[in-house]
Amino acid sequence: MKRISPVLSRGISKKRYQEPVSPLSKFTPPTVLFEGVKRLRAPLHTASMDKRMNAKDEAEYREDILDYMHALEKSDTGANAEMMDLQPELEWFMRPYLVDFLIEVHSQFKMSPQTLHLAVLLIDRYVSKRIVFKKHYQLVGCCCLWIASKYEDAKDKVPTVRELRTMCCNAYDEDMFTQMEGHILSTLSWKIGHPTVESFLMTEFVDRDDKKTSSLARFFCELSIFHRDFVSLHPSTIARAAMQLSRHITRHIRPCELPEIASTISALLKLLPQASATLRKKYSHPSFASVMSLLEPVTPKKYIPRISLDTPPRTPTLASVGNCDRVRGTGLPTPPSDECYTVYED
Repeated sequence: MKRISPVLSRGISKKRYQEPVSPLSKFTPPTVLFEGVKRLRAPLHTASMDKRMNAKDEAEYREDILDYMHALEKSDTGANAEMMDLQPELEWFMRPYLVDFLIEVHSQFKMSPQTLHLAVLLIDRYVSKRIVFKKHYQLVGCCCLWIASKYEDAKDKVPTVRELRTMCCNAYDEDMFTQMEGHILSTLSWKIGHPTVESFLMTEFVDRDDKKTSSLARFFCELSIFHRDFVSLHPSTIARAAMQLSRHITRHIRPCELPEIASTISALLKLLPQASATLRKKYSHPSFASVMSLLEPVTPKKYIPRISLDTPPRTPTLASVGNCDRVRGTGLPTPPSDECYTVYED
């Protein structure tokens, strides 16, 4: 038997026990490897891709979505202004206080536009079915905004019970919010997803117009939630009237001649001088294209009655709606900020 040379045996042992070297790690810098791992771990779809896909799907099924929304708005899940008239303690002049309060809370938490309209719809549906004392009116409004935020917004935009209590100047205990939330949901049979003015606006109109036109349409839609005359109207009618009026103001497009749309546009124009200071301040901001500046030359005041014929005359008075004692004494809502607005009282 031949003996293996010591030199040769050392070479064999080195080759036998030497760890294999990866060609990739031998020639690829660590930074390139790290970037490769990042690409492998990255999500397959970015936010912009998802947005384009959603827009494509929405365009494809838009007609079916609108048909379903129109059928749903005609169901029995809407509000009834005549039933709301039967409330023993609530009066319609209290509604602007509450809506102003909700708009400020909604803006402070940066909730979606859909949340505000859904909250007001939930309030109207609940008040149509249950007796609400005026001392609990603000509590009902806060809980409806809370429910709508949970339904529409991301988790980080949903206010906590402690924050809601602070907004109400500690007029209610924390457990009252959870109790009222459960009572509202049970009264409405847990049916939350009713189409609103904003949902019709987004599905049918907004993506076809510029920011100035869509912001002006949103202003008119929010103006409508202050007043009784729009409670029983279909949301699609209000959305169409608001958008056609906005297009007429910004692009001088002649509005539709349908009687229902024309009467709604006329009602919105009549209510324009009565827009609250909170709403005017909100839509004077650049984030809403400062659309309030567009409304200065719209229709001279002599052609717009200050008070509608269906509303009894009221005397304007200055009242501080930021007073916490006002909540405990009368039950009227109080905005988070201490400001004085011109409000109307009977």
